[in-house]
Formats: sequence, structure tokens, C-alpha cells
Amino acid sequence: MPMNDASQSKSGRLPLLPILMLLAFMAVLYVRSGQGGLDLGWGGDVSDAVATAEETSRPVLVAFHGGACPPCHAMERQVLSTSEVKGRLADFVPVMIDAFRDVETASRFDVYATPTYLILDAASKPCVSATGYLSTDEFLAFMNAGLKQCKGTRPAPIDKGGPEDSTGSIGDSD
Repeated sequence: MPMNDASQSKSGRLPLLPILMLLAFMAVLYVRSGQGGLDLGWGGDVSDAVATAEETSRPVLVAFHGGACPPCHAMERQVLSTSEVKGRLADFVPVMIDAFRDVETASRFDVYATPTYLILDAASKPCVSATGYLSTDEFLAFMNAGLKQCKGTRPAPIDKGGPEDSTGSIGDSD
């Protein structure tokens, strides 16, 4: 059956639209991952943070985020940038790691999803951990638990519940 010129050009453009949309989406993710989200003034190296923690007698708060992680960006905008959390950070040495770029550090701490938060003692041992989006109140409770737990006890995960799809997967967990 012969097709007229209008239907040929229409069918010729349809496959291009989803491809262009996908490329635009990937470009946004690429640019955003390079920016690392909001500039919260956190350090970017766990070893440096541990050295500072030893000097200042404060625990290290490690945030494992990722450029293509919507819950991570939500945490940065809605929780980590609040005045309550920023004020409480004075009790910690905060460091943010891009878990997708620094897979070695993520693996060292058995981090396989983002966002994941750890509070480390001066010996780099996790005292408290939490994974997934946390509200401001939940994050403040996590920070308080970390201050208590990092005085010599072993890791105590904070299970906040919630849907399993609130995290992004990092690599293979094999």
C-alpha cells in the first residue's frame, strides 16, 4: 500500500523523538553527576576526614551519594541543607563520597546502595549506618545515635523502614 509524503515523514520522526529525549536525559545526568549536587561544604576524602576526626575528637559522618541518585539529591536539598542539620554537623567531620565514582571506598565500607550514611569512629570503624531517604527528624536522630554509639561500641544499623525502591543500586553485590 503506497504511503503519502506526510505519513512517511511522520513515521520517520517518531523513532527520533524518544532517542533525542533519552540523550537529553543522559546529558542532564552526566552534567549533574559532575557537579556532585549542592555544594554543602563537606570534605571529599575519608582518610583526610579520619585524620581531622582524630585531631578534633569528633566522629566522621560519611554520606555515600551519586550523581544519578534522585533520593540523594532530595536529601541534599531537603535535609542536609537545613539549618538544624547544618548546626548539628559541628559535632562531626562530614565527608561526601560519590559512590559511583569511588567504588573502592564504597566497597571498603560495604556500601551497595545510595544514599547510605555512616558514622565512623576515629579508627574508621562504622558505629551507625542508615540507607535511603531520611526525613530531617530521622537524620537528626541518626546523628544523635552516632554520637552515642561512637563512644566504643560496634555498628548498630538504623532501620527506618520505607519502600525498597528509595535507593539506587551500586554495581554488583556479588
